[in-house]
Amino acid sequence: MHRFSILSSIVCLLLILSNVIGYGTDCHCPANMCCSQWGYCGTTAEYCGAGCQQGKCWLSQSESNRQRPILSGSFHGRCTYYHVEGDYTACGTRHSDKEYIAALNAPQFDMHTPNGNPNRNSLCNRKIEVNGPRGSIV
Repeated sequence: MHRFSILSSIVCLLLILSNVIGYGTDCHCPANMCCSQWGYCGTTAEYCGAGCQQGKCWLSQSESNRQRPILSGSFHGRCTYYHVEGDYTACGTRHSDKEYIAALNAPQFDMHTPNGNPNRNSLCNRKIEVNGPRGSIV
């Protein structure tokens, strides 16, 4: 009886593990999301970056060895006003001057542009938090 109990516990554990490991591998993500290498849906680098299986992936499999953008950390420096002028940005989006836009210089931006297509740059549509003496804004 004791041997049967151990065997049934092992079988139960294996079934649980197979469900956990296999969970999410066949993702059916909404059109605006990416399917990560682990089979989960999302819109951040973990989902749309290296290993992305389907959706609006930032990097193709052949580009997955490309340097990935820094996604967190503290950076210090000065910023200035950026006038959008209602035209398209390098990312292919349009904004008004009432929106806060962060801009990078060409060398910083271009190193994350796959095959010269800036609309697929992994830095596009990111949000940052800027802290200053009078508060912070996202």
